[in-house]
Parts: sequence; C-alpha cells; structure tokens
Amino acid sequence: MLLSINNDPEANHKLVDEISGKAFSWYQRLVSKNFGSSKYILKSIDSNSFEINLHEYNDVVSTNFDLRKNGIVFFFRFKQQEFAESCIYEKITIQSSDRIFVIQTDKNLYKFEIINTKKHLSFIKNLFNFKNNKKLKS
Repeated sequence: MLLSINNDPEANHKLVDEISGKAFSWYQRLVSKNFGSSKYILKSIDSNSFEINLHEYNDVVSTNFDLRKNGIVFFFRFKQQEFAESCIYEKITIQSSDRIFVIQTDKNLYKFEIINTKKHLSFIKNLFNFKNNKKLKS
C-alpha cells in the first residue's frame, strides 16, 4: 500500500507497522543479519493513486528496502513529499535482470535501477530467506 507520509506522519507510520511489522532493533538486526538493502534508484511506478510521474522529473529518487517480520517497506521522496510502500511478503512478486529490479506489490508496480549488483544479490537472498521463514511459521 502506497502512503503519503506528510499528511499524517504518526498515523501512517503506525499503519506501515501494522502491515509489515515494526522495524527491528539493532540487536535483532545483528542476530538475524538483516541490514536492509543498498541504495536503488526508483525509475517508474505504475498504477499509483498519487499520479507520481518520474519520467518528467529531473531529480534522482532513491530508496532502500527494510525487511520486517511480516513484509517489506521502503520510503522515498518525490517533490517534497515523503511516500512509503508497505506490503506483506505473500503479495510481493519480484523480477531482476542485470540493471533493473522490478517489484510488484498488492497495488503497484515499481522499477528500480540496481546500483551495486553484489549487494543486490545479497539483498535478494535475504528477501527470500525472510519470505520463506514467514511461510514456514504460518
């Protein structure tokens, strides 16, 4: 679910926590070896309700991903507005090629440019581990 954080930050952060789970503490990150992802450049968003058009925007929109207990979260800024995408693991579909990383969430399709291929592969492994562990515990 894509949310505009600026409107009501406290309520929107709470909603993100309800969907994907709370962010891990530093100790939990060390134990689970979950440090999120490296930086990605957001190239396009399809089917968004906020009419975000990155093709006509000259600045770079970058983000990184946070793996949480129930799902994935990422934040990005576009024209002085902060947005958050939060989705449970069961509704995420990914596709990756040499330089492009595509994530389809429950309502939107995102295309990212991969900046660091080695860190990207590490993140994908971590994402699959979290997704598979969630299925095993269900």
